[in-house]
Parts: sequence; C-alpha cells; structure tokens
Amino acid sequence: ADMNYGSEAGPDLSNRIERYTDDVVSDPSPMKDHDAVREAYIAEHGAPPESYIDMVRWHARREIAGGEPHTRELKARPSNPVRVGGKDETTLAYDYRSHSVDEADDGVFIVRDRDGDEVERFDTEHEAYDFADELNFSQEPDGPGAVALEKARRLLNDAGAPTDAIDDLSMTALDYEGIPASALEKALREGDASAYLLDDAMSPGAALQNIYKAAGYDGIILNNPSEAFPGMGIGSNTRHMTMWEPQKIRDKNAKFDPAKRDSADLLSANPRPLMFPLPKEDIELTPELIKALRSGDLT
Repeated sequence: ADMNYGSEAGPDLSNRIERYTDDVVSDPSPMKDHDAVREAYIAEHGAPPESYIDMVRWHARREIAGGEPHTRELKARPSNPVRVGGKDETTLAYDYRSHSVDEADDGVFIVRDRDGDEVERFDTEHEAYDFADELNFSQEPDGPGAVALEKARRLLNDAGAPTDAIDDLSMTALDYEGIPASALEKALREGDASAYLLDDAMSPGAALQNIYKAAGYDGIILNNPSEAFPGMGIGSNTRHMTMWEPQKIRDKNAKFDPAKRDSADLLSANPRPLMFPLPKEDIELTPELIKALRSGDLT
C-alpha cells in the first residue's frame, strides 16, 4: 500500500494522475469549472500556470493524490466480495436450465427440465427433441455469471470492441455451469478488449468493477496482484482489495458507534475484524473511498 499510495510516485496514483490529465486535455468536460481551477492554481503558486497541461496535472494531483500520502490502516468488512485467483477463487454461477429427453417404459418420450421434472410427453422421439431444443433456445441463463457476461458485453459494445472473448466465456460457462473470476479478468485485461476500453476512457479495472457490482458483489479480493500487475513491486504474499462501499471500511483506531454502522465516516467503526492481516492487504483507493477519506477530521 505504501508503494502504491504513499506518494504521487506510486505506480497506481501516478498512472491515475497521468490518465486523468490526458483525458481532460482531450476532452475538458470532466474538469467542470476551469476558471475556478485556474484561480486556485494562482492562489497556491502566486502566478498563472505556464501551460494548460500544467494546470490540469496540478488539478489531477490535488483531486487524486490530495498532496498527502494516502495510506492508513483500515478495517474492511465486505459481505460478498468476488475473489480472483487462489484456492478460494470465486466461480460466478451460470445457471442454464437445459432440457433433456428420456424414453419411458411405455415407449413415450418425456421432456424433462434440469431438475429431472417432467415437462411434456410425446409419442415420437423427434417431436420430443424438437420441443426440448425449442425450450433450450428460448431459455435465458441466470445467476451472477449470466449478469456479469451481459454487463461485459454491453460495456464492450459501447466501446465498439469485439465481444469474441465474452462469447467464448459464455460457451465455457455452459460447459462448467460457471465462470472463474480470473477468466473474466483475463478477457477484459488482455487482448483487444483492453485496448478498446482504454480508448473509450474506461480502464479494464473500472469495467470489471462495474461488472462485479451489477452481479451483486461488493468488492474484489485479488489473491494474485503480483501476477495481475507485474512491474509494480507488489509482494507475492499480498492480497489487493477493491471496495466501492465506504460504509464497509473503517479506520483501524475508530470507536464503534452503533448509530453509524452504515455510515461512510471512517472514524465510526464496525467492530468486525479484517478478513486478512493488514500488512498483507492492499485496499485500493476507489473514488468513493477517497471521498470518504477526505470527509471529517481524520487526524
């Protein structure tokens, strides 16, 4: 955590600052009040910025890094995180209720659902299989895996990206009745999908957060961050946690206030302990968490 967020030189913060700067230079709309930003720059530096890019980068540093180290010991209490990699990896259930055909003792052909319950009887095998195929074709899969794939497909379509990787995952899900989280991560972080998402001003990580949110998860525990983010100096025994609900994160030294159990105030603790030891847990600073860190007196 110190390496990533202890200073603006941390790989994560520096990448976010540069990405925000590039985005605003290309499309100024994310920085809504340019005059106010310029006045704030002059107030701090005593002179106007030498260039527009200098002003945008200064604004990005202030908004993303805040000019101070962003590391602190926190308690996290995700109730339904998706786990990526490792022995406890999450498989996003993909429930496709296919139908089968059995021949009864009396020569009648029975169409059954996935639970084995009888749906319909036919005199001929051909009629039974036609009916089963028709039901299978009209069935929509459900479960977190189905929701995740549909959300991923929409995001890629919006970015003008090919959906081949997601279509392949759909076939895998049919065979194994689920999708390993690492397979979904690979589909969006590697290959064409990643490039299209970045061109559309959305990082693969942000896309995955949106996908997991839609599927009902409240955080991500990455068991293999050193493999997912090579070159960032992350220890091999580190877990990386991303959370987007500040009310489930508390300062280590917070005093528990039952009235603020669901508050985003980091100093009003929930007594539930961390899932993993703090030295091995890297909690990602999502925009929601950064906002919570800045609210109130956190000294």
